[in-house]
Amino acid sequence: METILRNTDKALSFAQDFFDASRADLGMLACERERQALEPLLANAVEHNLEAAGTASVALSLELPDGPLPEVDVDGGRVQHAVEAFIRHHLLRAQAGEQLRVRARPEGGSLRVEVRRDGVPLSDEEAELTFAREERAFREKKLEDPLRLGLARQEVEALGGSVGVTTDAGGSTLFLTLPIALASSVGIQA
Repeated sequence: METILRNTDKALSFAQDFFDASRADLGMLACERERQALEPLLANAVEHNLEAAGTASVALSLELPDGPLPEVDVDGGRVQHAVEAFIRHHLLRAQAGEQLRVRARPEGGSLRVEVRRDGVPLSDEEAELTFAREERAFREKKLEDPLRLGLARQEVEALGGSVGVTTDAGGSTLFLTLPIALASSVGIQA
């Protein structure tokens, strides 16, 4: 029964991603913005993927700065979906013993959220194609991860942010940036 429920949840999630990606392609992706703290969204994204990380023998952690992060004006569900897409992408490529770290920090007028995988880095070609939904789907003969990452890019861009990927000898980092809510910045200066 647990296997059936888990597979049903995965199928429903894939169907929702497919329809959301189609809406985004048409410029009709619904986003309900609300000024909010990012910390709870990141904590939920990590919590939802702890079991999968444990199954893969990969450490998954959330690293936040000592003080509170500035608030963002976003659709919390869309941001959490994007962060979870980054985590799942790394989990698909992670080897046992590697570590995933979710981090956030202010960067200019934006908040930068990183999902870092310490371990074998993505190749230059993999990094270049990370968010290329159609090309990855044809090359890999799989749709779920390319669709999920493509949708994550569309969700973040609909909120005025951007996504990217960096690699170095120690691993790979998927990141997104979100504009800091102006009302929050004014409140901090007062």
